Amino acid sequence: MTERELYIEIKRIFAVSCAQEMFSFRDLWTALCEKNGIATEAHILSPHATQPLAGAAVEDAGRLCDGYPLQYYLGSAYFCCRRFAVHENVLIPREDTAVVCRLAERYASGAALFDFCTGSGIIPITVLADLPDTRAQAVDISPDAVALTLENARLHGVNGRLSCSVCDLFSDRAEALLNEFSPAVITANPPYIRTKDMQKLPKNVKREPSLALDGGEDGMRFYRRITRLCAPLVRRGSRLVFEIGFDQDRDIAAVAKQYGFGCTVFPDGAGLPRAALIEKNC
Repeated sequence: MTERELYIEIKRIFAVSCAQEMFSFRDLWTALCEKNGIATEAHILSPHATQPLAGAAVEDAGRLCDGYPLQYYLGSAYFCCRRFAVHENVLIPREDTAVVCRLAERYASGAALFDFCTGSGIIPITVLADLPDTRAQAVDISPDAVALTLENARLHGVNGRLSCSVCDLFSDRAEALLNEFSPAVITANPPYIRTKDMQKLPKNVKREPSLALDGGEDGMRFYRRITRLCAPLVRRGSRLVFEIGFDQDRDIAAVAKQYGFGCTVFPDGAGLPRAALIEKNC
């Protein structure tokens, strides 16, 4: 197969499958060129282009058209106009999460923020980059995620104000870290997909780590744990800011009510329920 033949074939496959909704064919092709040293588009479309194609490029193209996330392929993704390093052990950043950051920033200025299930660190790093007088602690059960968060913190120049630790939020250490840090705002984008819905996810989302997606039978397992852990802090005035699924507004309100707290749900850019603010009742 030549470069030109691959270009034509990949364009045909992409148009039919649309396996990657988050990027265009041009993005895909640019990535293939950069990774495999393929010639320019103008050269490839020339009738004289007969350069044989390396097998690795054919394999990469097949993976991408079959739903392998471009962000993992490139090793980076954009969130709130900032580039973050990503890999297969963390969720791919999505702009839905921006509402969580904006909400947290209302209360975190000049204070401390604690982020559970931090992944690539987009929530605490975005808040710290926007609020230079804020400090943060981030935790994740995955050592790879913690290492990536620290890398992204250095990339955005906030590593001096961000501590990051490997921590299972179902362990006693999570409670100890919370009490030691005493944050004004606790954020989390935890796993919230119902277990029964995991198989219904789009092909490309299934390539993301199930550890960061599966929220248990009703999708509320992690919310209940974090709310219980943080209840003493909330009673003293701290606030919880969660990302939630678009159909979980009533469920998260019920979790808040169980602990005697109020809950306000805010929409994302598409108008869907996306961020829950949990605080003590006035």
